[in-house]
Amino acid sequence: MDKEKIKFIVIGLIIFYLIQWFAPNKPIYFASYGIIIYFSYLATKSVIRSIVYTLILSFFSETSLAASLFKLEPDIGSGYFISALTILSFLLLIASFGKTKSTIHWTDWIALGFLLWNVVLFFLQPHSNSLFGILTLGEMTITYFLLRSTLDVNDLKVIPLLLSSMLIFQSIVASIQFLTQGNVGILAESANVDFPFGLTATEEEELFRSSGASYHANTLAMLLIILIPYLYSFKSTFTNIIKFVWIFVLFTTYSRIAWLIGGAEFLYLNISSMAFILKKKINIFLFMIFFIALIIINPLFLIRLETVPEALNEQGSWGVRIKTYQEAWHLFSQSPFTGVGANMYLASILDDPVTDLYQQGQVNVFKKIHNFFLEILAENGIIGLSIILIFLTGVLRMTGREKFKMVYYAKFAMISFLIFVQFHPLFLTPQMRLIYLLSAIMVIR
Repeated sequence: MDKEKIKFIVIGLIIFYLIQWFAPNKPIYFASYGIIIYFSYLATKSVIRSIVYTLILSFFSETSLAASLFKLEPDIGSGYFISALTILSFLLLIASFGKTKSTIHWTDWIALGFLLWNVVLFFLQPHSNSLFGILTLGEMTITYFLLRSTLDVNDLKVIPLLLSSMLIFQSIVASIQFLTQGNVGILAESANVDFPFGLTATEEEELFRSSGASYHANTLAMLLIILIPYLYSFKSTFTNIIKFVWIFVLFTTYSRIAWLIGGAEFLYLNISSMAFILKKKINIFLFMIFFIALIIINPLFLIRLETVPEALNEQGSWGVRIKTYQEAWHLFSQSPFTGVGANMYLASILDDPVTDLYQQGQVNVFKKIHNFFLEILAENGIIGLSIILIFLTGVLRMTGREKFKMVYYAKFAMISFLIFVQFHPLFLTPQMRLIYLLSAIMVIR
């Protein structure tokens, strides 16, 4: 795609994010996606391409409709909701029906098999929670197949622009949150629902945690880790500035795991271009600003490090994680092959807890299993875990000798993502969609 056509998409992105920022209600918020469809169509002259590009952006939206109709038991939120991704997937299904052809890879059958396994578990152990889980997983799977059938190598020139724009938007929202020590108040901030005044650290309430246009600071950290590789598709002073902004925003999430993973990412992505960076005066200036910023925020860094012993206590964030692991293993030992069913962990654990984490029936979303694979093991059993591991391994192995850098970035993002979610819940959350997005990008041929 030439520069003139790219300009249409850039203009569309600017208007899109402005509407997202100032949208006074959900109808206008959802209408902002129509802007991307329109300007993408001006660039590509293809209805299918324009919807595909807009669909990719919708993966990062958590603003919902009709969420109250799909409440989980016990009440820890919604098991399913209508989102921008739901609407755009439906539009793409209509627009592309009978018009696209794609080579079916064996990993596609595995993705379908994972959905079918959850359907089987629902019939074995019927429950509304599991039904909502099937709706969520079904939507993800359908979206994955839609992307598989529509994305091609030409789209690899546009995908970095779309994902980098989302990184910039999230960074702007998060930076303002940190500077004002509160939520911005825009509709795109899904944290407004449960944290209207912002989010603070569990072990130190004086530390305000930026959440960007997402539900939680850890969710923002997850997005930053996934999106940063694509920024390296561009070489300019502006993108170099954004890289340092990314460091600052990642810091403000106060996610210690994200600091480690993000730091490793940053070093790896920059090590090959370090000599080039040091030759540029503007980059030396940026390095100076970066180190000055480190000095300024150093007291906050020390405060966060001082909370590590408290986090390791029984009631600390890591202590709670250990207890969720123990409860998950207890459930798994009772149903090792089938698990307890999708979205059934908390509902099942209340009957026979082995720790004091759920005393007097006190449950909330923060007491979910903080490990993606252990979540699947408890709710889908060994069979479910084996299916998803085969899928992920197959997709990752397909990119072993990939010549397209954008596909490699997706693999790098996926590995970082999977490491991060070994310490955070993911199964059947909105963020699980990103596994299917990255997988669809990785298998582009």
